[in-house]
Amino acid sequence: MMADYKSMYYYMAGRTATTIDLLEATTKILEGSNKSIKALEGTTEALRVTAKALYGTTSAIEGTIDAIEATATALEVSLDATTCAIIDIKDKLKIAQQATEAMFESGDETEVI
Repeated sequence: MMADYKSMYYYMAGRTATTIDLLEATTKILEGSNKSIKALEGTTEALRVTAKALYGTTSAIEGTIDAIEATATALEVSLDATTCAIIDIKDKLKIAQQATEAMFESGDETEVI
C-alpha cells in the first residue's frame, strides 16, 4: 500500500497554518500585555514621584508644626513676662496713688517726682 503523500502534505499544511494562526494570536496578546505592562510601569513611576512629593510635603508640614509650637512657646514666655511687668506697674501705681493720697491728706503740695 502506497502512502498518500498528497493527503499527508495537505494535512501537515493545515496543521502548520493552524499553528501559525495560533502563534500570531498569541503574539498579539503578548503585544497587548506588553503595552499594558509599560503603561503600568509609567503609572507606577508617577505614583512613586507623587509619593516622594507627598513625603516632602509631610516633612514641610511637620517643620511648620514645629515652628508653630516654638512660636507658641515663645509667645507664652512673652505673655508671662508681660503679665509680670503689668503686675509690677500696677503695684507701682498703687504705691504712687498711696503717696499722692498721703500728700493731699497731709496738706503738703510739694511736687513728688
